[in-house]
Amino acid sequence: MIKYIVNTSYGSKIIKLNQIEESKLNNLSIIKKLFIENLCTYEGYIKAVSKTFNIKHNIPVVINKDNLFIPLKRVRDYDNIWINYASIITYKQSNNMTTIIFSDYEELIINLKYSLFIKRVKILEKIIRYKQDKY
Repeated sequence: MIKYIVNTSYGSKIIKLNQIEESKLNNLSIIKKLFIENLCTYEGYIKAVSKTFNIKHNIPVVINKDNLFIPLKRVRDYDNIWINYASIITYKQSNNMTTIIFSDYEELIINLKYSLFIKRVKILEKIIRYKQDKY
């Protein structure tokens, strides 16, 4: 399972529970590829979520039950990290930042206010509930 995806100067690193994969694609392209593998498109998803929930920026993505990604910055920013909510066991406030603890107990401290992270988690959960109600 993917924990998070970060850009590198050569593409991106896909940090998984038991390994690290390197890709020549940037992290947004990895997200788009995951959508295609699940028979839909990132662009279509963003358009639908934006229209349904009136959200314009930093839209969390629900690809499938194992791939629930939250962008930490604008999705096209080089230093954006996509965090997979499905691999998180908990998160906590750390000064003016957020500490994320993954299911393998790795901790990642992100430079994002805890309140903003919580807001994005709530949006993600709202999208998940909406999709569950449709099926």
